[in-house]
Amino acid sequence: MGEFYFDVRWANIVYEDHVGVELAGLAQAWSWALRDAQLLVDQATFDDWEDVWLEVRDARRRQVATVALASFRTESERLNQSTIPLEK
Repeated sequence: MGEFYFDVRWANIVYEDHVGVELAGLAQAWSWALRDAQLLVDQATFDDWEDVWLEVRDARRRQVATVALASFRTESERLNQSTIPLEK
């Protein structure tokens, strides 16, 4: 078990997670970060994710992972890109 923190970095501004969450380990923290990143992209009111990152820190406050939010698509983008069978 370990404590992990999920900060949001937008260019040179960092919104620090001061609460953290207790998770089984780094693998679970990575899964948590991916879910958080997708939720942020889905719920945001803007589209430019180029300079936005989710940074994962451990109990010692060391950065252990980063997730680029630009690599995620919004829910509407995912729906628009889903496969639709073509009529023959």
